[in-house]
Amino acid sequence: MVCNLKNGSCSKCGGCCSNILPLTDNEKNKIKKIIKKRKLKPSYHIPLNGFDMTCPMLDSNSRCRIYEDRQNICRVYRCDKSIEQGAVEFYRSLTAKAKPVIMRDLFNE
Repeated sequence: MVCNLKNGSCSKCGGCCSNILPLTDNEKNKIKKIIKKRKLKPSYHIPLNGFDMTCPMLDSNSRCRIYEDRQNICRVYRCDKSIEQGAVEFYRSLTAKAKPVIMRDLFNE
């Protein structure tokens, strides 16, 4: 997917939503509990080269099914902004205790 900005603002298209995200252990556990409690199944979208790299939390309309409970990186990431001074350091500090997680794997744990 490609981001679809509207006048420089996020259109909530899901184009930035990836299957691999930096999560802390707490975030990972929280999402696994949400999956179990809501009995969520992973969503699938049109694969790129045979691999679906979109977040499995997106519904068929590319809307996040756990939006209110989404992880930190999803709360602060802005695809419509150029990298400004301090942004790289901010993301590094946010993800310092996070590890890359394949979101689809959370459905099987």
